[in-house]
Amino acid sequence: MKRITLFIILFICIFAIPACDSSNTNKIENATGNINENTTEKDDKKENIQLTNVHTVFDNLNTSIQSLKANGYKNLDLSNAVIHFPNITELYNIRLYQYSDAGFDEIVENIKKMVETYFPNHKYSNDNLYYWGEPLNNNADYQWPKVFEIKDKIINDGIRYGFIYESDAHGRTENDAYLMALPQTLSGTYIKGVGKSITSGDYEHLNPWFPTGEYEFVERHRIGNLPEKSYLLYDREMSLAEAVDYAVDFFDNKYIPALTIPQIKTELEAIEVRRFEDIYGYRLLLKNTYDGIAFDYKLDLGNVSGVSDGKEYMEQINEAFMAVSDDIDFWYMGQCFAKVEKEGSAISDIISLEDAVKLFSEKLTDNVKFNVESVELVYCPLNSENEERETTASAAWKMTAQNPNDGKYYIVYADAVSGELRYYTRTTDNR
Repeated sequence: MKRITLFIILFICIFAIPACDSSNTNKIENATGNINENTTEKDDKKENIQLTNVHTVFDNLNTSIQSLKANGYKNLDLSNAVIHFPNITELYNIRLYQYSDAGFDEIVENIKKMVETYFPNHKYSNDNLYYWGEPLNNNADYQWPKVFEIKDKIINDGIRYGFIYESDAHGRTENDAYLMALPQTLSGTYIKGVGKSITSGDYEHLNPWFPTGEYEFVERHRIGNLPEKSYLLYDREMSLAEAVDYAVDFFDNKYIPALTIPQIKTELEAIEVRRFEDIYGYRLLLKNTYDGIAFDYKLDLGNVSGVSDGKEYMEQINEAFMAVSDDIDFWYMGQCFAKVEKEGSAISDIISLEDAVKLFSEKLTDNVKFNVESVELVYCPLNSENEERETTASAAWKMTAQNPNDGKYYIVYADAVSGELRYYTRTTDNR
């Protein structure tokens, strides 16, 4: 099991590092000239802003979208923007926990269920289940222990690390399975191997493999703006619309994340076309929602500035990959919340969509016409407050817009109630 260490460390780092480094906020943003720095801190808090009933925002959504796209703003091109708002009557501030009260037996049983469901031709065995975390010794040739060899220690210490189910740890066998699960939520990485067979030939191990490292980027589309295009996957030609329908059905009806929180759903946000030689594949970009509101997420890693308010926030990365037309061959899930609690009273009035976009327009320079990709309401978890991985989240309007002159993305937020603004920038170098 030693060979998988690098991939696991990468996985941990992606989710442990705060979403944005706040040390360089002013330097980067002032250098771009694309943020209106003439606004004061009082302006950015937007005191005395008018609020609208949450359900009224939803009822008026189509009319609001049509008006924004028809009239727009001098510095915002909203013609191709995808705008989301859930059918809700209220929302809450929430507290999030990354650990649950699930015990050892429940977790193992759920992993077994996942393996048997997603790898139907593979026969589950506890002998393939490993535990990763702090090494139990400092030996240079250390290998992750099998779960049932240290069961008592795991139970006594508390489950704070992840599980790996890997049938080919000591060499490839028929109908192999690979699943790496975060502690408690059991979301993580899943590899079936069709894509790896295409890109790596007669491979020895399913892991490590990441589709974006093998299939090159071709194009990306938000679900609300799909062109009528088809591409040749490994088994047949498949349209973007067909792939979206398959993926939506899979994550609505067949995806069974263990220790499920009923209010958390996995939804498809965008589809990306990828190519390896003359064979195409579809990268599915996902988000997790709670009571219809997405946890803040990102579609790219890239290079980011700091958040303008100096705070650190968590953004999730969730993706899947289709190498063939009738299966999900890979996924990488960052749903790291095992428990959610509502805090305080229900919030029934928020800033309207029109007012949020107006705030965004005022914050960005008038010297550039930004191409707006999306506007939506999201929950924004602060980076974990303590060792128990407990944090809070409040809702905000989020706009993602690209500067056509330099290709950089500007992500601007307006608190759903106070209207307080914050922002950061992101490149797309990783495509």
